[in-house]
Amino acid sequence: MMFTLRVLIVLMALCAVLAISACASSAGTVGVVAVGNLTRNNAHTLSAVVVKVAIPKHSASSGSSTLSSIPSAVVRVLPLNDDRKDLDNEGKSTAAFGVPMGQIRFDPSPATLLGRAIASEFKAAGHQVTDSPDGTQINAAVLEFEAHTDTTLLYWDVLGSLAVSLQFSAPKGANPGPLLAYQARCADRTYTWPSEAVFSGVMNKCINDFASKLRNDGRAADALRHGWTTKAMAESDKPGSAQLKNAARPRVAAEKSYSNPGHAWSVSYPDDWKLNDTNRYVTISKGQAILGIHTLTDVPGESLDEVADATIQQWERQMQNVNTVTRVSRQRVTLADDLTAISIVHHIGAGRVGKSRKIIAIVKDRGFLIDAETHLASWPDYERDFNQIIDSFKVLK
Repeated sequence: MMFTLRVLIVLMALCAVLAISACASSAGTVGVVAVGNLTRNNAHTLSAVVVKVAIPKHSASSGSSTLSSIPSAVVRVLPLNDDRKDLDNEGKSTAAFGVPMGQIRFDPSPATLLGRAIASEFKAAGHQVTDSPDGTQINAAVLEFEAHTDTTLLYWDVLGSLAVSLQFSAPKGANPGPLLAYQARCADRTYTWPSEAVFSGVMNKCINDFASKLRNDGRAADALRHGWTTKAMAESDKPGSAQLKNAARPRVAAEKSYSNPGHAWSVSYPDDWKLNDTNRYVTISKGQAILGIHTLTDVPGESLDEVADATIQQWERQMQNVNTVTRVSRQRVTLADDLTAISIVHHIGAGRVGKSRKIIAIVKDRGFLIDAETHLASWPDYERDFNQIIDSFKVLK
């Protein structure tokens, strides 16, 4: 009994030494200096520490894989949806007894990280990744992406996890296939305070694990092989291919067209959506979904990025006065007639969260803002129609 007590005292002393050395660690690590006993009861009095953990850019393997075994295809990786339940909680570090010692944020965002990894894998497998709506569309969503510590008196286990869903569809989002789900779990152990490098290494392992599963997934290869690509459409126009046309060409819902006489642009939309033309802007709606098209006559900048930055910052400031807003992703996209635009996704509110996807483009002295919005839970029900409307938008010469 005396021996056991001495061992316990030594272990507690060692833990105290490790905690003190952690607090004296180099700048940037998750560290909190506290005086007194650390218990769950006084944990809330500790300073809130938020640490940005940089994740390196994913480098896809160029070796043989299931994705590289099929003919080259044209694919378009759409901006990832961030469907995590808690966007403000990407991880946490704790001391012994579960005392919270810091929050973790990843840089770039999980949606950006995984979007780049997906595109990198298809490029490395020999496929053409483009912003053109004529390729096989890849819709993906981040369901989980976090890291946390499991702490004992002697060491920290750093645990990482991610979950992603992918869905392949024909050009412009038609005929979506089944959802493909991927998960990754990774871990590392450290006997000193876990630094950003440890968290970064663990999450990088998870990304690499997910990427390996994707590149060797027969389901993804089959979905891409049978995707309705530009090449397949060209083949279907050859003589004698009527059977292929009837069997494979995606069915497109009946559409209506609208041209704005004042600002010289046009758009098409499904005939079961309702268009409302006001003096300020045009809205197209169905059920809980609404898409607004705004013409910016006073363009706040010269380049596309300057216009997008100014427009979004103004919208975020206005929204923050009435609700919480979280920017989820930002990506360059290509609309009809090769018009380059910037796509930015936001989540709005708490509880019943809303989702907003904004498309910003400029043509000479005119700017255009397309804003698609609905509840986050309802977004999958309207996403195909949203994409169809956005991809049809044209600026008239």
